[in-house]
Amino acid sequence: MFTSIPKDLRDTLGEKAAESLAKMLSDYGNYVEGSIINQSEYRFENALTQNSSSLRQEMAGMRSDLREEMAQMKSELRSEMGEIRSELHDEMTQMKSELRSEMGEIRSELHDEMTQMKSELRSEMGEIKNDLLTRIKTVESNLEVTIAKNNVSTIRWMFIFWVGQIGAVTSVLFVFFR
Repeated sequence: MFTSIPKDLRDTLGEKAAESLAKMLSDYGNYVEGSIINQSEYRFENALTQNSSSLRQEMAGMRSDLREEMAQMKSELRSEMGEIRSELHDEMTQMKSELRSEMGEIRSELHDEMTQMKSELRSEMGEIKNDLLTRIKTVESNLEVTIAKNNVSTIRWMFIFWVGQIGAVTSVLFVFFR
């Protein structure tokens, strides 16, 4: 990390002490670099854990909301059907022949509405599923980009360290052969 110690300091400390100081500073630089990398990894893992847990909670909330809506629709349909049945029963004594034809029409309408509601619910559930899959893929791609950036940063720091080490070795050899 440190290529050379100034001559004044080297003369004051002595050759062995200057080399020990350079080694100590280099070791400390390596320690700090490792500490920074470990802290970055820890923060990244925490962010990843928080994001995945929030996605799970959001998905669970969506599921429960869908179940509640479906249960509510089911109970509303049942109450509507009960009302229609009671109305039909009262009118049946007055207009038996007309009601039979109307009942057939109402049944077919209800069946069509229920079929339509089923298809709408299925399409909504498909859209929600696709939205969730898209979000998951986006989070995955963001994670891949972050990991790639961290790898590039690590390689850059390794290169800088190697260049410093080559400079230090070259300086020592230069001083040694002089």
